[in-house]
Amino acid sequence: MAEERRNYTGGTGDKAVIPDDEVKVGCDALKRAQFGKLLGRRFDHAFVARDLSRCWQITNEFDVFPFSHGYYILRFAKDEDLMKVRVRGP
Repeated sequence: MAEERRNYTGGTGDKAVIPDDEVKVGCDALKRAQFGKLLGRRFDHAFVARDLSRCWQITNEFDVFPFSHGYYILRFAKDEDLMKVRVRGP
């Protein structure tokens, strides 16, 4: 059986062919993720993790990845932490 592939075209016109199983892995990795931006100056991602953990009272682990232009990807270990952040806000 042939492996299914998806074609993607980037903003520069470059094309990529990505196997479906790799697309699924990428989607699963972002299943409990939230994108966010802190207003004001840029902060180190370790500071962002400590400050947000204290502010949101998150007891489980979560990862903070710097993304682009001051945005971060926050990936939570537990669904309840993600929902707590989405419902309560910053």
